[in-house]
Amino acid sequence: MGVDEHERFRRFERDGWSEVASRYHGSFGALTAQATEPLLARAGVEQGARVLDLACGTGLLAAGALARGAVVTGVDLVPAMIDEARARVPAARFETADAERLPYDDGAFDVVVCGFGVLHFPRPELVAVEVHRVLAAGGRFAFSAWRPPEHSPYLALVGEALRRHGRLDAPLPPGPPPYRLGNEDAAIALLVDAGFAEPHTMEVPVIVRLSDATDVLAPLLEGGVRSRKVLEAQTPEALALVHADAARAAQSFRVGDRFEIPRPALIASGVRRG
Repeated sequence: MGVDEHERFRRFERDGWSEVASRYHGSFGALTAQATEPLLARAGVEQGARVLDLACGTGLLAAGALARGAVVTGVDLVPAMIDEARARVPAARFETADAERLPYDDGAFDVVVCGFGVLHFPRPELVAVEVHRVLAAGGRFAFSAWRPPEHSPYLALVGEALRRHGRLDAPLPPGPPPYRLGNEDAAIALLVDAGFAEPHTMEVPVIVRLSDATDVLAPLLEGGVRSRKVLEAQTPEALALVHADAARAAQSFRVGDRFEIPRPALIASGVRRG
């Protein structure tokens, strides 16, 4: 990706998240919230820790860190998300900022966390280096990322319905592979290359819970950017077939009167030494 492509992808992400900011917390936020406590625990967030919530969205991680007694700052590229976070978590400080150029001094934080934000950065490698800079010695960086379709029944189900009935070549700006950092080796390489020691990964369960199988695509339509744009690029006829196919596949995940489809996440962490 060239400089112009990076900027196109950054604008695409910013504009896409601006469109869903007001409804994110009540829809997709309920899914990502399942990984909040495991991520904060892995990051070692504790009383008095100076925590930066990177790509903070509506402030889910910030709220969890505050509950642990931390002093919390959140940043996001999307002003509409910052507005939502300020309204929901008034005890934290929130600022609009680019993750590649954080407006903080070296060693300003004890912990940096990023909940499912790494796939939205055009250059996650540069972000990891910047995170390393703003962490104090001994500070910890922890992030979550979605596991790729081969490890995710939910993503596999949707992907197969799209392959059968739709198109996968939606006109999106070039970006990094969306599930690359949900792979253990890639996540560890990102940390090590940025200078982090003690790299560690762990898978955590996240479940897409639905009362109606026909809502199986709702998490992607209500809380995604690339995934939502791919679905919106389908013809009405193709999208109807994708919906029907995915709903049929969801039947195998029925639990009583509900549907519970696994969509696991990976949590990766590292420590800044020296």
